[in-house]
Amino acid sequence: MDELNGKIVMAILQRGWVFVGRYQKTGSHITLSPVANYRYQGSGRGFVFVAGAGPTSNCKLDKCETLVRYHELTEVAAIACTEAAWSDKL
Repeated sequence: MDELNGKIVMAILQRGWVFVGRYQKTGSHITLSPVANYRYQGSGRGFVFVAGAGPTSNCKLDKCETLVRYHELTEVAAIACTEAAWSDKL
């Protein structure tokens, strides 16, 4: 997933966690910063739609005050987001 380094990514993790942030993979760990917890999807169109179009008014985002770091094996999927749709949301 090194091709995602530096890009805004929607990271779907184990146990239902979803974060959106700037992706940086170093070894077997990924860091997202700045980052928001994507708590409620709300678009009715799915993650891929929201990654491309940005969050709708029904989506719930909680900005994180710190970075999020996790091991690569906890990542279920990583979806590249449209920069223009997300850069002001983080």
